[in-house]
Amino acid sequence: AEIFRKIPGYKDADDLALECDNIAGTMHNKAAKKHWIKKILIALAVVAIIIIPQTSYARYYMAKAFMHFGSYTKAIDVYEKLGTFKDSKARLIESRYLNANILAKDKKYKTAAGEYAKLGSYRDSESKLVLMQQKLIEKSKPGTKLKIGKYEWVILYKDDSKAFLMKYSSMNEMPYNSEAVDTTWESSSLREWLNSDFLNNSFSEAEKANIILSEVDNSDNPIYNTSGGNDTMDYIFILSAGEAREYSDLF
Repeated sequence: AEIFRKIPGYKDADDLALECDNIAGTMHNKAAKKHWIKKILIALAVVAIIIIPQTSYARYYMAKAFMHFGSYTKAIDVYEKLGTFKDSKARLIESRYLNANILAKDKKYKTAAGEYAKLGSYRDSESKLVLMQQKLIEKSKPGTKLKIGKYEWVILYKDDSKAFLMKYSSMNEMPYNSEAVDTTWESSSLREWLNSDFLNNSFSEAEKANIILSEVDNSDNPIYNTSGGNDTMDYIFILSAGEAREYSDLF
């Protein structure tokens, strides 16, 4: 409108200036209306907190207001306290999911991973959790500890496409083999358990899909010359003597 007024009388500049004024006024009114509606809702929410803070209904609608305006952490806090009131449980899950998405977008991968982990199989939470785990590995140095599945793991080595992780704490009372007979890694009960029960019970399907089937070098023992047996293909395995020496500074 201001530019059209600088050229009065030229073609239909005067009419266009007036039209622009009208459009600007309409846009301003819509923005003002939206602004005041937001203020009124916040004011009502504050009144609800002051007047009836102890009722479940007040807290429930307060949480809905938080959720509506994107204050998901506050909504989560209220819905957690409400428990099974109305559909609070479903709204808690939805708030947590939306909050995790914002955290992921803001590159707060560790916090986002924690939120996605709490959601289990809700929507695409499992695949997004794996993505957060990948991002954490990408930005972390060897020696960094992070949680994947039920346990914490230490990064021993990584490159642009993969990472080598070791469980942070040892397994309790797990023998190399269930029987006291000569055996190699290939036929040990520990290998069978790690790549079946442990694998299936420790990770989600999405996490399992992210674990690489690796070729394990079972060379003969360099000190005692005992046979290492055949090389194997495993998802999970124990460190060789060489690997234990190579990465010993990290654990």
